[in-house]
Amino acid sequence: MRDIERLIIHCSATPNGRYHTAKDIDRWHKEKDFTEIGYHFVIRTDGYVEQGRKVEIKGAHCKGSNSTSIGICMIGTDKYSLDQWSSLYELLADLKQ
Repeated sequence: MRDIERLIIHCSATPNGRYHTAKDIDRWHKEKDFTEIGYHFVIRTDGYVEQGRKVEIKGAHCKGSNSTSIGICMIGTDKYSLDQWSSLYELLADLKQ
């Protein structure tokens, strides 16, 4: 396992409430010459948590911190559903352990 120092939360910078998946982000990142999705987890608008990149693999989401962090992406820009907040809280609690 990698030495994890940070859990970094991102937004997808997509319109609030619009449904997207980890597969969509994987496609967008590959279009930018990534090998695969840069985030380790994606929290969809319905609160469902999807696995992105495997946690054991260095992320591609925050330059300078990728090797020591886990990247989490919330679908939306600045307004998230209660289901997303609840899922984020649970995911962070699980990852901290």
